[in-house]
Amino acid sequence: MKKCFNASFKCPENGFEEVYSSTQRRRQHQQRHRHQGADVTWSTMRFLGSPLPAPVALFHCWLLVAVAGASASAVREEDEEDLLSPLPSSAGGADVAVDTLTTLECHRREYSFRATRTDAKGNQCWDDITAMSCWGRCDSGEISDWRFPFKRSFHPVCTYDTRKLVRTQLRFCDPVDVDEENELRTYEYYEALSCSCQVCDSTWTSCEGFRQP
Repeated sequence: MKKCFNASFKCPENGFEEVYSSTQRRRQHQQRHRHQGADVTWSTMRFLGSPLPAPVALFHCWLLVAVAGASASAVREEDEEDLLSPLPSSAGGADVAVDTLTTLECHRREYSFRATRTDAKGNQCWDDITAMSCWGRCDSGEISDWRFPFKRSFHPVCTYDTRKLVRTQLRFCDPVDVDEENELRTYEYYEALSCSCQVCDSTWTSCEGFRQP
């Protein structure tokens, strides 16, 4: 006699035994697939050379990346210390080595220009001069106003803190027979010994906008 536990289930020809056998085969098939999946995962981990579980292996990878990043940061800090290490200057003080391509702060920087002098007779002497000047960024903390009329700015500028007067001889003259002792060959300029952000003084600095008399 055929038996079915569910009225909506159509009984097979061989009765309840065939239903039970089919269910067992389906369960065995599922278990076999699960075991195969576990074998594949374990084989993959062994292929990668890591007998650890996946979460532990991922943690180890993250730890290695963190250590490498910390080492690179330490190397960058050492490079910055070497870059900003004080170097002896010809003036007897200490100059700070600054990479002008990577900083905008107010610093002493080398500057070259063409110096020219002309007398009343039209004689002229000139030369290329290299000096230490001041330039860089100075923060004022002011709040800008884009609406017209624009707010007048009183921001500080990067200029000399201490300076010295330098006197040099211009090498090239027209005519070429200008005497070596001629005043036309003498040129004076200021060279920066130190720099700071302060209000611009137009007596010895090229100022823009507000000028202190």
